Amino acid sequence: MLFSPRLIALSNGTARSLDGASAKGQRLLVIPRAQCSFRSIMLKGKGRSALQAAYLRAGKEALPRENKIRIVKNRHGSNAGVWCYVAPSDYTGRTLPESLAREGCKEGVRLVQCLDGVEGQVWNEGFLSASRWWPKEPGQRQWQAFMRVAFLGEGDELPPQPAVITVPFRRNLPVLAFDRDRLAHLASPMNVVVGGALVFAVINFYQGAQYARHTVRTAQLDDKIAALSQSSALILSDRRKALANMAAARQFDVLGDKNGIMYGLDGLAHVVAQYDVVIRSANLQSGNLEILLFGQPDISGPSLVASLESIAVLSDVSVTLNARNVLVIRAKLQQDIKAYQIAGQP
Repeated sequence: MLFSPRLIALSNGTARSLDGASAKGQRLLVIPRAQCSFRSIMLKGKGRSALQAAYLRAGKEALPRENKIRIVKNRHGSNAGVWCYVAPSDYTGRTLPESLAREGCKEGVRLVQCLDGVEGQVWNEGFLSASRWWPKEPGQRQWQAFMRVAFLGEGDELPPQPAVITVPFRRNLPVLAFDRDRLAHLASPMNVVVGGALVFAVINFYQGAQYARHTVRTAQLDDKIAALSQSSALILSDRRKALANMAAARQFDVLGDKNGIMYGLDGLAHVVAQYDVVIRSANLQSGNLEILLFGQPDISGPSLVASLESIAVLSDVSVTLNARNVLVIRAKLQQDIKAYQIAGQP
């Protein structure tokens, strides 16, 4: 596997690899069986308190230089194997007894070639229930003595001595794991304080980075809002100018052509010149022309209307005489100047 633990052993202070596992994995130091003591114990209970008691007992029974303890329970939780060994004082990584670093066995006995010497093993339901180490292959008497201790009270027929075999190292070791002493070291008050401080610093750094990012983003948005506000103000100013221009255009459109009123008055002056009248006032509003005349009250209204409607720029002509003998001429001023010119009106 890519991140499988890399098994190493120390030889004269130099680490050497024991398998072909990836160098990216966590280093795991294998302690030779020759440097480990082993015993099988019965657990008083199956909870955490029973395992804690086993660790306390193993610590009291360990040899003076043994600074590491490894306890493995069987699948029933009734028995456990206890390994005690000496780990290098300058090594802070994971450690594992050689017996646990090699492939296990479901059931039976075997003689395993170790890094140094030979180990006799008794397996019961995948649990190493008995182990003994010899510097070289044991004789019959040594083997029989081991078997009598391992199978105490189980009859006179003991397993015969097998041949020494080479067992490969395990490939299913957990990628990350910490033994009890390593956890105790990591969970020391100083490490907890330092770890908490680092976590707090990382959180503060992250929050500070987020705050800075949001501040920059807010400043950019403020600049965009200011630019949009300035553009909106310019647009509104241009809109007001356009509306004013449109209003002025509409006013000029209502007034019509600037020469229209002159053509109308000119034509009207030629018509009324034959009468003894005086134009008192002229008023133009929304294209409607109103003329007030003083003079002869006996002017024929129909003939005057006919004469005025002959003027191309005037239409809907009406002539009335009010109570003050003022002749009121009303007409609608046309915008068709071209038609007026074609008519040849003087």
